[in-house]
Formats: sequence, C-alpha cells, structure tokens
Amino acid sequence: MISPTWVETELMRRNVQQVVEREGRGRTMEEAMSDIAAQNPQKRIIQPDEIAALAAFLCGEGARGHHHGEHTDHGRRTLVSRRSGLLT
Repeated sequence: MISPTWVETELMRRNVQQVVEREGRGRTMEEAMSDIAAQNPQKRIIQPDEIAALAAFLCGEGARGHHHGEHTDHGRRTLVSRRSGLLT
C-alpha cells in the first residue's frame, strides 16, 4: 500500500477550491494550498510523478524481496519498513 499525504491532482485542486468557496473567509486558492503544504512534514504537496515512481519501484525487480511494509514519502526520499530489508 502506498499512502501519501495530499497529492496535487486536479481532483485535489477542485476539492480545495470548493472548501475555499464554502469557507467564505476571502482566502485564495494559493493560500489554501500553502496552508496544506505547511501541514505536511516535508512542507510541500506531493506530486503525482513521485507516487508513480514509488509504484514503479514496487512493481520492479528492485523490490522483488519486499513483502510487507509501509512506504512514506518524506520529500523525495522513500522509506520502506525495516522488516522488508529495503531502506533507501
């Protein structure tokens, strides 16, 4: 399982825009996106290509011995559980 925090997709942007409009506080979309990024440990929003790269790795030969674990993106650094023996 890959479980990132927020991933910047069109769906995310639409949802954030809807929240901004419902709030009625005069906050801009950019301010809302900045607030979301500030809440993440890496202080940014994950990009789809980062998730795709991790998925490709997990499907490739490099992960053939991996059978269980949690994959957490911490700013372009992939951490795989120690149980799998893979930690990059």
